[in-house]
Amino acid sequence: RYDHVARHFAEQGHVVCAMDARGHGRSPGQRGWVRDYREYVDDFAAFVELVRARHAGRPLVVLGHSNGGLIAVRAVQSGLLGAARGLILTSPLIGLRAHRRAVPDPVAHALSTLVPRLPVPNGIRSEHLTHDPVLLEAHRTDRRVHKVATARWYWSMTLATRAALAEAQRVTLPLLVAQAELDPIVDPAAVAEFHERAGSSDKRLVLRQGEYHEILNETARRELFAIISDWVARLVAR
Repeated sequence: RYDHVARHFAEQGHVVCAMDARGHGRSPGQRGWVRDYREYVDDFAAFVELVRARHAGRPLVVLGHSNGGLIAVRAVQSGLLGAARGLILTSPLIGLRAHRRAVPDPVAHALSTLVPRLPVPNGIRSEHLTHDPVLLEAHRTDRRVHKVATARWYWSMTLATRAALAEAQRVTLPLLVAQAELDPIVDPAAVAEFHERAGSSDKRLVLRQGEYHEILNETARRELFAIISDWVARLVAR
């Protein structure tokens, strides 16, 4: 469902590499399960090393969307991405909307300890993601889209979002953040606060008016592609 994104940047001469996080897509593991968020971060760091080995000499720019955005942020904050040239985040999972916070912290912590692999519906509906009817239907019929989150994943994610915000100053790479105004999943205020607190001297926040969570799949996505392309071109030109 993101092939059109890869094609856009490949046509501009960039190499585009993508991965499925564990428990997602074609990667193995229980759906919606992770023992600790650090597992995602370490997996991503290993993936980046593979990309560097295959495409040595090319400047590296990281793009992370939603949960992938949080993974990328924590990797940068942990010092695992080396000399990446820049970081792009689209609707990054820095904080959930209030109505998405399933249970109070003590309950979430207890469930994570007592029944860590317990799967529960994640509440994400196709119509929460895009106004594009074709891509909305593609999400609805994608057999690899799972609709669950485990108790341990939820608590690990919660701790990771708080750490990402608390350590925002450690992000010093050139930073481009694009957030959907009407995102029903990610809290735009949390993303704006992260951007404000980030230590990057070169940073930009783009609020996508009237759009839902998957802004790379929204009807006006070409406009966002152009913003990202110009930003990457400027980094590479340096």
